[in-house]
Amino acid sequence: MIGVVIPFGSRFDVMVNGGPSFFRVEQEVVDSVTPVENSGSFATVSASMTTATRKKSQTGFNVGADATYIVWQNDSVRLGAGAFARFTQADTTIQMLGSEQPTKVGGMQFGFGARLRF
Repeated sequence: MIGVVIPFGSRFDVMVNGGPSFFRVEQEVVDSVTPVENSGSFATVSASMTTATRKKSQTGFNVGADATYIVWQNDSVRLGAGAFARFTQADTTIQMLGSEQPTKVGGMQFGFGARLRF
């Protein structure tokens, strides 16, 4: 990942970053479906299914921003508050019922918290 910090005065800065992301997808999927006829009654049909766990690794990307506001500082320590927003994504396929289905992994993340810099 690579980023750049943009200062907005002495107390506020924003870091903008981006780079590759590595995903490991683990998904339980329907592996097979078998219809079961109910004897004596043809009005209802049941289905029996089996599931399987599919695992896959994929490379994608991420972009984000992290903002920090310094609340208190002395010569060696700065305390602040901050927030971040980050978007990650990769495109892959997962096998379901004998065919590969396109799947997007990743998404938007938000967070906030205290900052300690020294």
